Amino acid sequence: MKKEYVEIVLDLPIERIFHYSLPEELREKAEVGKRVLIPLGRRKEAGFLLRFVAEPEVKEVKDVFGILDEIPVFDEELLGLGKWIADYYFCSLGQALGAIAPPLLRSSRLDASPSLKREVPPYFEGLPPLSKNLPPQAEKADSILRSINKGEFSTILVAGEKRWQIYLRSISETLKRGQGVIFLLPEIYLTSRVIARFRAQFEEGLAILHSRLSPRQRYREWRKIKEGEASVVVGTRLAVFAPLANPGLIIVDEEEDPSYKQEEAPRYWAREVAIKRAEKKGAVVLLGSNTPSLGSYYRASQGEYGLVTLASGKEEGKVKIIDMRREPEGIILSRPLKEAVEKNLEKEKKTVLLINRRGFANFLLCRDCGRALLCPNCLVSLTYYFKDKNLYCHYCNYQGKAPDICPHCRGYHLSYFGTGTERVEEEVKKLFPQVRILRMDKDVVPRKYSRKKSSQETFLSRFQEEEIDILVGTRMALRALDLPEVTLVGVILADTSLHLPDFRSGERTFRLLTQVTKRDIASREVIIQTYNPQSHALSAAGSISYEDFYEKEISARRELKYPPFSRLVRIIIRGPEEAKVEETILSLGKTLSSPNEERLSILGPAPCPLRKLRGKYRWHIIVKGDPLSSNRFLKSCLDSLPLSRKLDLIVDADPLAML
Repeated sequence: MKKEYVEIVLDLPIERIFHYSLPEELREKAEVGKRVLIPLGRRKEAGFLLRFVAEPEVKEVKDVFGILDEIPVFDEELLGLGKWIADYYFCSLGQALGAIAPPLLRSSRLDASPSLKREVPPYFEGLPPLSKNLPPQAEKADSILRSINKGEFSTILVAGEKRWQIYLRSISETLKRGQGVIFLLPEIYLTSRVIARFRAQFEEGLAILHSRLSPRQRYREWRKIKEGEASVVVGTRLAVFAPLANPGLIIVDEEEDPSYKQEEAPRYWAREVAIKRAEKKGAVVLLGSNTPSLGSYYRASQGEYGLVTLASGKEEGKVKIIDMRREPEGIILSRPLKEAVEKNLEKEKKTVLLINRRGFANFLLCRDCGRALLCPNCLVSLTYYFKDKNLYCHYCNYQGKAPDICPHCRGYHLSYFGTGTERVEEEVKKLFPQVRILRMDKDVVPRKYSRKKSSQETFLSRFQEEEIDILVGTRMALRALDLPEVTLVGVILADTSLHLPDFRSGERTFRLLTQVTKRDIASREVIIQTYNPQSHALSAAGSISYEDFYEKEISARRELKYPPFSRLVRIIIRGPEEAKVEETILSLGKTLSSPNEERLSILGPAPCPLRKLRGKYRWHIIVKGDPLSSNRFLKSCLDSLPLSRKLDLIVDADPLAML
């Protein structure tokens, strides 16, 4: 076909495909997958070249200004993956392809391709070697190796600890076949450890991809992969799009981690994208976890996935659950936990106290009128901080001084309710005034990364190397549990996430507590404080039994037809005027409740649990159904929705949260 006309898509939330003519001087350089500079109204935009066409679909077409890339950003495989993402996750094809392209290639400059000066990216320096000796556990990799050697698509769940040696054998076998490997991790700090292990084990080129690299660094790593200089790619969820020519193995470690879900469009799950990409390429996917997601474990139990189960082979620490209903009202540390801290201090060992809330008190309430002080932008309770006597919103960053009188009724009886890390820290200082305490949460740990280590790693180094006795922190302090000198862990309020209006709340609570309890340190004691000890999520975590939790949770999911027995799509409409939001979503609800559409179950419309965030009111609809049958119908309903400019439409397939 002559290269006279081209189809272009833009990285914008619009479904439209644009047609342009290609000047003769650009035809030799033009290729599918490259970005082109085009006129769009009065401005210039960068778009992706989809294909060449013989005739445009419009009468008047404008010329392409220029070709932005030396080499294509994506090939046919990644183009097909982008089309699947657009269809499954309800985004435009341009948005899906924009997620695949490195950020430096999203500009509209004609000289956008930067130089490839080789610099060492963060975390590549000063890393320790790993022993090449493989323990007996690695023999369990035989079934995986057979799948790799067949060159056929399969998904295998590797459940339990000691997964690394299986990973290493699988990677080695894949590289012997001349294929590439993508290794996904949920958090950036983990990449340094992985690179250290791979450097000791493999001589092939390594590349790293994550959001903390500068745009130039990410482009350099992307280009190295694209040109075949790297055959092993390590990174966070965005590394699933690494431009390997022939991927044979994709590993998703800690596959259940919510960090694999993209929270802005395109709202993809990297785990599901990895499986789809492997399916298209005939590759093997390994999903690794100590506590697999219920969906993955269910699919493995049904034979849809393969399953390799690994035992730790070591004695676990002691776990004790404290019923706080039997403790004096208002205390933070129960008597058993306080006594355990005292004994641990006498032994000169370290203690970690965990509570997954920040601040001093969760809300400030007037006892006269019964109203809590809410954020004016979000209609959620403001968190009180004792140190500066301020109220903060953790959603929009609103802040203001805590009042002495109620702004609603002018009453003087204001009380603080709830507990956060700051309050636990103050309480521990009162109980143990001679000890050194370190607090670790987002309020004191900056989101900053140096070339060698992150701010979190700096805090953990202080806890390990300095004479600090007690660490008080949120989830980010979980990494301190890898230290053998930590012989006591207290979970202050295990119920924090248990009662959220979300069907996954029990699973999240169990996973968090299992991360606390399932450490191979026999001398460690774990004390879990709760007001709901009868919950199966808590009792199963106390007995360290994934199977017990799974059987009860999967039974409830089956009865309610929640995932993995259905697929959820959450539709949110938000805007500054709640009446307009309500009117629009009620109209959509009527359309979705068509009597001819019996395959879908519609929950709502209703206000979101967090009804107002950042100045916008929010209503939602939850759709339950089968993805193959529901997508086309949902898209037709959404396309016919009259949406004003002041309203935002958010469509979230397989949503992470329901708030």
